This record gives sequence, structure tokens and C-alpha cells, in this order.
Amino acid sequence: MFNYIGEKNNKKNIVLFIHGFTSNNDTWINSNGVSFPNMLLENDTIKDNFDFAYVSYATQLKGFYKTRAGLSFLGRTVFGTNTVAKKSLEILQLSDYISTTISLNCSEYENIIIVAHSMGGLVSKGYILKDLEKEGNTKVKLLLSLAVPHNGSNWATVGKNLFKKNKQVIDLEPLSKTLNDLTNKWLWQEEGLPETAYLIAQHDEVVGETSSTGHEKTRQAQYFCQDNHFSITKPENDYTNSFLTVKTCLIKFIEKIEEDMEIKEFQDTGQYDKEIFVLKLLVADVHEKLIGSSKETFFSGEYITKYLISRKISWSHISTLHTKIKHLYTIHFGELLAGKIKDSTELVTVIHSKILEEDRAFLKSSLPMIDALQKTGMLHQLANRLDNDITWAKENEIEKIEELRGLREND
Repeated sequence: MFNYIGEKNNKKNIVLFIHGFTSNNDTWINSNGVSFPNMLLENDTIKDNFDFAYVSYATQLKGFYKTRAGLSFLGRTVFGTNTVAKKSLEILQLSDYISTTISLNCSEYENIIIVAHSMGGLVSKGYILKDLEKEGNTKVKLLLSLAVPHNGSNWATVGKNLFKKNKQVIDLEPLSKTLNDLTNKWLWQEEGLPETAYLIAQHDEVVGETSSTGHEKTRQAQYFCQDNHFSITKPENDYTNSFLTVKTCLIKFIEKIEEDMEIKEFQDTGQYDKEIFVLKLLVADVHEKLIGSSKETFFSGEYITKYLISRKISWSHISTLHTKIKHLYTIHFGELLAGKIKDSTELVTVIHSKILEEDRAFLKSSLPMIDALQKTGMLHQLANRLDNDITWAKENEIEKIEELRGLREND
């Protein structure tokens, strides 16, 4: 199930709260009847930048075959009913479910933050890994892990003997195949994983401290809380460590986005005069106004590329966009060769205009933050190599470019 918390305000970012084993959305409500999300929404920065929602799934302490009455179950199965008989699903099956749920409800959001408790964190990891495997990137940019048994729970070892048919209990056992697979895939993932903060309940009798921290290639961000396994999700006030950690992480996330997305004005101080893309424009005798414009778009292209890399966006998405931009260039370069375009200045003008025209059509990207100016800059990034892939004259100008480059290097 997917339920918005408060009003949906169409922000770019959404925070999803995902409960754990045998739990539901009451996981997040304290003894005063106040929910963790509503406490966070008291902060103006968080309220102004995030939508909030619960993602819930079926989890129960019984096996599929432990029905209340076999005959009753047979009757429901054969003769039909609107009530769905829930069976025990494995953690990765639950990952598939929340993947579909999030995909159907969060398509318009640019960034997803997950606050997950206990088994909900493992379900979330499975969803993130499947997303990366399928799409090459994930919208999940931050995972807040609250008392999650990344290395299993000794409670599950006991529970396995009591609930032999329950697949979730089996998956939660230390050294289970599911946990090992999740850990290995997480470690093997080259790029795209979200930043993760591990909140550790120091009085947790279900998940030990060592299990509350997942394996990472880099040093883990650990936050220790004077809580047990259940109180960590139900802060009684706004100065408990669990509340302050989640609040701080959300605010820092927004500050980082604003810092990364701050558009600095381009000042032409000659910093690009020795770049190959500029030399290609010069030797093709492109008008100086267009050379200046190309420098500005190159600046924007460099900026967005660095931003995407910092956000761990898979390079495959950028590469796909590069291929389309180069295709447009090739079409119009052919028109130059055929005499339909009279000179290099007109070629640059035409291709710049075409990128603007196709921004939301042929050049529509899975990364909506890339605008037409930055896509034009990517054209000149592609031209910034000493080859003939992107040039502006009919003739091979490599020797002239090398000569001009040598002269400028000696200036």
C-alpha cells in the first residue's frame, strides 16, 4: 500500500517510510499519538522541500500452509472471495512488491529518500539493487537505516524453529542466502548506490550493533541512539538522537542539492581559449558570437556532468544522450556536405537550434534536470577531442588545429 502523509504538494523529493517485520504504519507513532513523519514536517525546510508517504506490505508470523482451517481455505480458494489469503513472502519478493508500488506512485519525483526500519531496510536494499540492475540508476538518493539487521538477527534463529514455514524468518537468520546475496551485490555495485546512514539502537535485543551496520566499500556513517528495537521509530520528543539524525540528514540533503544546482554565471576570461572545441570553431571560421555562445554552453555542460557524477548517476544515461546529440549533428553535417547549409557558421546555428527544438522530444532524457543549454554544451564536450567526430568544416582540419594549439600553448 502507498499512503501520502498529509497533502501531496508535488515537490521534487519524497520521503518514504517503510516498516519492518510483522509491523505496519503504526511503527512510526509514539505514545502521544504523534508520528515520526509529522514531527519532521514541523520543520519548514523539510515541509517546503519534501512530500511524505508510507509504503506498507503484508508481513505476518505464520506460514502459507498454517491456515486457520484447511476446509475454510479450500472453500476460499475454489469458490472465490474478495479477500486475498496472504502467504509468507520472501524478502526479495517483498522488494519486487515495493518496487512496483514506488514505480506506480513516484514517477514524477526526481529524488526518493527512504526511512526504513528493521526488515524494511532489507526490503529497500533489494528494491534499490533491482532498480540499478534494471534501469542503470535509482531515484533513491538517501537510505536511512533504523535498526536494520543487515547481517541477520539471532532472534530469527530461535524463530526459525517456531515458524518453520515463514520465509521472512528464514531470510532474517544470520548467514542466510538472502542476506549474503544482498550484501555481496551491494558491495559489488560499482556506481549508483544511495548515501546510507545507519541508526543503531544500543538497547536493541533483536538486532545487535554489529548487524545494524551494513557492509560498505567506504567508511559507514553510524549514528548511535539510546533506544531499543522499537522505540527508535517512535521518538517522544524532538531532541532524541533518532529524530535529530533523520531531520539533519534531510536538511543536509536539500542544502547539498541547492549547492550543486546553483548556476554560476559564465565569465569568459579566456579559460577555454586553448580547448580543442574552441580551436575547431576558430579554424572553421565560425563567427565570434557563436564561439562565445558555444563556450557558455560548454560551461553549462561541464557543470551538469560534474553534478550527475556527484549524484552517482550511471554514465550510461549520459552516453545515451551523447549518442542522440551526435546523431543530430551528423544529419546536419551531411547537409553542409550536400550544400544545403552554406558554411560552418550556419551549421553551428542550425544544430544549436535543433537541440533546443528537440529538447523534450528526440532529446528527452530520463534525467529531467538536464536542460537544452546543457545538452548544447554536451555537443561541444564531444567536440573537445582531437578527432573528426565533431568538426565544423568540410575539410580535415586536424593539422591546423594542432598548429593553432601549439601556438596558443606557447602564448
